[in-house]
Amino acid sequence: MRAEPRWSDAVALILEHRLGRFPTQTEIQEADADAVRAAEESLLRRLHAMQAERLALATWRDSRGEEQRLIEDSELRRAFGPLIGRLAHSHWWETTQLPHEFNASLGALPGHPSEWTVDPLPLACLLRVVDALHLDARRAPMFLRALRQPAGYSADHWSFQERLLVPQVRGDRVQFTSGDPFPAIERGAWWLCFETLSAIDRWLREVDALLADIGRERLAVRGVAGVEAPERLSRLIPTSGWSPVDTHVQISDVASLIEKLGGREMYGDDLSVGLRELIQNGADAVRARRLLQRLPDHWGTVTVTIGEQDGSYWLEVADTGVGMSEQVLTKGLLDFGTSFWASPELPAEFPGLLSSGVEITGKFGIGFFSVFMLGSQVRVTTRPFRGAESETLVLEFENGLHERPVLRRATEDEQLPDGGTAIKVWLDTPPGDEGGLLKRDELRPAWTLGALCAMLCPGLDVSVRARMPPAAEAVIAEDWKTMEPDALVARLQLVDTRHITTDKKLLQFIPNIRPIHNPDGSLVARLAVYPYGEFFGDAGYPGAMSIGGLYGGSLFGLMGVALARPLSAVRSDAEPIVDLRELKAWATEQAFLVSELKLDSADQAKCAEIINMCGGEASPLVIGRTSDGWLTGGGLREWAAARSRIVLSRSMDESATVADDTLVAASGWMTLVPGSKFYEPTWPEFGPWSDALDTVALRSSLTPLFIALIAESWSTTIKDLCACSQMSGLVDHHSAVVCITDSGEEITDDLVHILQRD
Repeated sequence: MRAEPRWSDAVALILEHRLGRFPTQTEIQEADADAVRAAEESLLRRLHAMQAERLALATWRDSRGEEQRLIEDSELRRAFGPLIGRLAHSHWWETTQLPHEFNASLGALPGHPSEWTVDPLPLACLLRVVDALHLDARRAPMFLRALRQPAGYSADHWSFQERLLVPQVRGDRVQFTSGDPFPAIERGAWWLCFETLSAIDRWLREVDALLADIGRERLAVRGVAGVEAPERLSRLIPTSGWSPVDTHVQISDVASLIEKLGGREMYGDDLSVGLRELIQNGADAVRARRLLQRLPDHWGTVTVTIGEQDGSYWLEVADTGVGMSEQVLTKGLLDFGTSFWASPELPAEFPGLLSSGVEITGKFGIGFFSVFMLGSQVRVTTRPFRGAESETLVLEFENGLHERPVLRRATEDEQLPDGGTAIKVWLDTPPGDEGGLLKRDELRPAWTLGALCAMLCPGLDVSVRARMPPAAEAVIAEDWKTMEPDALVARLQLVDTRHITTDKKLLQFIPNIRPIHNPDGSLVARLAVYPYGEFFGDAGYPGAMSIGGLYGGSLFGLMGVALARPLSAVRSDAEPIVDLRELKAWATEQAFLVSELKLDSADQAKCAEIINMCGGEASPLVIGRTSDGWLTGGGLREWAAARSRIVLSRSMDESATVADDTLVAASGWMTLVPGSKFYEPTWPEFGPWSDALDTVALRSSLTPLFIALIAESWSTTIKDLCACSQMSGLVDHHSAVVCITDSGEEITDDLVHILQRD
């Protein structure tokens, strides 16, 4: 079994569910015993039917070295062995597949009556039903269970099967009963019994309907008694001390739910999300094909086109990826909330992909549905990369999710010349109109399609082409790693393009962009400190996170691009994957680069706060203001040495005079990455006080640095200093006058820390 190509995939799938991400090849090779055991069970379930197809023709050698076969008659074996094997395999197929696989009868063996034909379709149907109904205690003898000691899911199977008596036929239904009630401790086994009998009921109905459709003799038994409701089945298969009530979550309006969770209710009014998700799906498909066909790292493209026909505009996103089979198109793509890339069906569709080290961005199973934010008429055209042009399929939505889509074979002019997928949506609003895809606010010019694609793909490893005048190569695979810093910032387009050439603040920080590599040598960011953005009143923040190459949110206080992981299905919440030790080294270098710039003291202190949040050494910069003016770390130590009481404040009025013995931080910066703990240093030396401290004050300001420098100046420890000081936290609040205006008005801060010597 481990020689099968699917073995590594099975291990990878177990690890993916455990880790919440695709495992590396090293992790697959070094998987622990529990993962290996789970992979064995999973793969055996998938391979046993396939293996059964080989048994009719297989040979073995006995202890005397003589060849043995299951079918001894060579004439029968040659004539019907392959069919027997396929019939054995077929009980694992979908019922709808049977007519396609068994569409012709076989003639009789030579020398036998001509009417002795073999009709495989009803045989496959009967085998399917017999296999499903084989459930009573004869299949799970109690003594054998005592020997095998099954556990977990297997134990539940044994528990319910060993209780079932021989089934009876009641009219056109089969009835299962039990004389041994299920106690509450074995309720999991009862529910598994209910689910299994419900599945058998469905199979009986499917098989009977198939036989009726093709004009064959129908089944005498066409369903299972009692599966309509748990309460009804409990009369036949009783419980003891508890009552089975179906409390499964019910969704009465699936289309409405998908529209809410896959559209504006989740993503807001930003239509570019729909385009981003389509590009992401295309990029995932290209990455998968690269690995499956061992293509070059930068092979493949995603092409984005906006066109107009008869006054209606449409958007199309086409890729050269793996394409979709009918099974993936109708089930994997449309299974809301379940990603095909993380499903058990993936190894069967693309053996070896999971274990190849593939990196797939889409894993929540909701991205495709964001396309309906753009329009309700959608067409999906796809061709499996190993299939012929004639195998191109089309799935059409005429009225969004409120009508069932139509699946059909592509016409000759619709067939794709290569494997891949093209998703076309007719836009509800023209792209340049108010509320359209390319329209921006009144302060900024409309997007070009190329610029929008470039902004949405800050770190993509797949080339993206934009086809709408002025057409452009929006992104070249992984060019973010080598492009000039000013071009990188311009691509983000999170600030007005004109700022790149006119904003003096922006221009002086762009040359400070430096790479950050993780310990394995991989480039994970190109960043510079940039102390402007949301919390400082500036219009933009030219720092972006890249999730799988796609835009995943802004970085406040930083400029450039950082690779990130999503924190939610929306992907607007993320955190960089930068190693904190490497981040600290980068931040310390930034302090020296910032010190070379001609910044006023307030801006330099803002930079110091960002650098401190990233773990860097910020003391070469001015870090706070006192009645003596702005101080660096060294100046702060000297200033503190002459005092026995110091008030730390995060309030700031630059026009006011700082009160004596007061140290004021630059801004009280909130966070670099909203919604995440991008960098959250721990300060165990602060002792019990840190447990009650306002965590925002400790993590997001220069407070820890101030305290450390003052403790050093006073020749004491941080813990001892905090113990004899008055610290504002979640419960205790302390107030002090921290500034005095020119008119003599006192400014009070209600959340100060008052540090005192012993």
